[in-house]
Amino acid sequence: MLNIFFTERVLKRMVFVAVVFLAVVSGRMTLAAEIPPDGLVLWLDAADQATIAKSDDNSVSQWADKRVATRGLFQSQPAKQPKYAVTHAASDGLPAVIFDGNDDGLLSYDFIKIQEAFIVARWSGKATEVDKGLLTCVARGGWDTIAFTTGPTPGGLVSGLFDFFIDGQQTATLTPLNNRHIVCGVRRGNTVEWEGLYLGGDRNIAKRFWSGEVYEVMVYARVLTEKERRSVADYLHAKWKVNIGDRLSGAGQSTAAAAVMTKGPYMSSFFRSGESIAFLGDSITQQGAATPAGYVSLVISGLKANGIDAVAIPAGLGGHKSDDMLARLEKDVIGKQPAWMALSCGVNDVAHGAAGIPLDKYRENVTQIVDRTQKAGIKVMIMTA
Repeated sequence: MLNIFFTERVLKRMVFVAVVFLAVVSGRMTLAAEIPPDGLVLWLDAADQATIAKSDDNSVSQWADKRVATRGLFQSQPAKQPKYAVTHAASDGLPAVIFDGNDDGLLSYDFIKIQEAFIVARWSGKATEVDKGLLTCVARGGWDTIAFTTGPTPGGLVSGLFDFFIDGQQTATLTPLNNRHIVCGVRRGNTVEWEGLYLGGDRNIAKRFWSGEVYEVMVYARVLTEKERRSVADYLHAKWKVNIGDRLSGAGQSTAAAAVMTKGPYMSSFFRSGESIAFLGDSITQQGAATPAGYVSLVISGLKANGIDAVAIPAGLGGHKSDDMLARLEKDVIGKQPAWMALSCGVNDVAHGAAGIPLDKYRENVTQIVDRTQKAGIKVMIMTA
């Protein structure tokens, strides 16, 4: 059963913007709800502009954690600050933090435990360059401090304590990453605690800096299960338009992850051509399907622009509240057997005042809508802001 928890303050602020769908339209579908939260000790996202502190020339002084604003990486020296681009030409118009390969870097001196990490990055330097750091420990200790660096030969990537994968294929070198790729590192054995983290260089050692873009960083203090790893893979694949292996597992680990890698990229898409999407909602949804500028129309056209011909099933009615949508769920959604349902519900529950729906009843109604829809084999997306 879906458990839904809303405070009165949050409920009154709900405008129900189609976050997931607008991301689809812009080519960046971010189903962050699928990201396993347990053990996620650092999450940096270039698409989340609110987490990036920058100057007028777009120099980045701080990149905050997506979930905990007081956590993240910084650079106090302006000459060493990477640049931020909302739409980067070399990245197909996607947002990116850009490192110049000379001395740019972001760091933190906080202790951090690391067992598994994912980075979406692109290398723009020469293929012959080696020992250019991407994500490492701040300290200049032994080999165990290095997480991601480039290397010319097998074994030249890291200490032997991490297994590395690019788009699902195990590797010993990051040279070259001349397009966006998902890099995953899984540490064999126990979780290690680093004394600080450095992004964009190999332990701040001269001439060992990253040249290229970083799009997203996720660091876990534990080994993910196969299912969790696939969730992260799907999320990163769809958001940044990259592919990843069918199984992203840590070979040789003494812990939970499996040791088998499958061959070939994992081709995944949340939506498929021919699938139908039911849009259940109120007047926002009704008008969203009635005009070309409405969000329902934009979703369908956005998917089409990405090569996916989806079919909309409009199910929005003006003035409807959660109890009204629950009452017509079978007729307007389940009975039409869509592959997906998008739920936009709550504005009228609040806006109608005394004639609206109390919070507890709203929670119960939405829970029933989701449970019944999922029981019918229909995938559900809840739209909120």
